[in-house]
Amino acid sequence: MWCYFDSVHPSIIHPNLVSFDYPALKKLLLDPLSENGDLYYQTALFDFRTDANAHSSLEIAPDNAILLFDGVFLQRPELTTYWDFTIFVDVSFEVALARALERDLRLFGDRAVVLERYQKRYIPAQQLYMDLCHPRDHANLVVENDDSLNAYLIFK
Repeated sequence: MWCYFDSVHPSIIHPNLVSFDYPALKKLLLDPLSENGDLYYQTALFDFRTDANAHSSLEIAPDNAILLFDGVFLQRPELTTYWDFTIFVDVSFEVALARALERDLRLFGDRAVVLERYQKRYIPAQQLYMDLCHPRDHANLVVENDDSLNAYLIFK
């Protein structure tokens, strides 16, 4: 996982400050796996479960490797040149919060902790990202996924 949290300033909600270490992501994963990269990459820098740095060993990708990268804030201007095809999974914040309460309760151990993380950190950061980067507009494929049993695909 390539994210880090600014625990010194937890009230600041901005993707540049509290979400991802983009220079490290580029240096340790994206550049090595790009067209002229050396294929030596790392898969982790931070563990969100422990809120601490993670260490992963250097790996080498085969010449014909394809990188499938899943995550948030990935259609930021400084990353778009790395993607050949983008998929945006569109889910309302209400549905995302309901799913998080089911999925993340075991991870964080307390409903109040999950609510606080999503309401004070994740959802405001996502809203800012949507307002600044318009990922739905720029994606090659949009998956409308409020109803996971009846997702709707929009090819562009």
